[in-house]
Amino acid sequence: MKKTDNSLIDEKVKLRLEVLELINKNEINVLECYSGKGLVWNNVKIKTNKIINILKIDQKRISESGVLIGDNRKYLKCLDLSKFDIIDLDAYGIPFNQLEIIFKKNYEGYVICTMIQTGMGCINNELITITTGFDQKIISLCRVFLSRFALQLLCKYLYINDVQNITGYFIERKRYFYFKKERSQKCQ
Repeated sequence: MKKTDNSLIDEKVKLRLEVLELINKNEINVLECYSGKGLVWNNVKIKTNKIINILKIDQKRISESGVLIGDNRKYLKCLDLSKFDIIDLDAYGIPFNQLEIIFKKNYEGYVICTMIQTGMGCINNELITITTGFDQKIISLCRVFLSRFALQLLCKYLYINDVQNITGYFIERKRYFYFKKERSQKCQ
């Protein structure tokens, strides 16, 4: 079976439907940071009675109008995230930089993440430093070894940012999950 961007689309759709059921509203606002052709959310819309408003961001210009084109990190920094019930980060790799912005802006709501380790499974250096205290010299010596613990490091990073639970599908090196981010209780 050939694996594609949406080779596990059923799991992605089920995950989003589960999040929709957790939100006690009939109209849901979604910020989709890696929209592509919108296949996942189009399938979700078919399977729910809720009204779903989606603001889409993608690096590439696609035929669909109404998509913000460019680096989603720039949009995340300038958008009022409080307008969104769900932020969807369905990307290759680990959406660490996007999560950093979301946490720094003290977003409250659901975040859906995809964490796919490709190639050697490299992890963002800053994520490693935050979760282990290792400096760049040590990271360069054990990068491949650390990639084996990517999920554990991401979970520790989420915990540091007041995320207590994640729920999802964990299939080999593909992890699809969500969490609810509530206002940080840490002293500002």
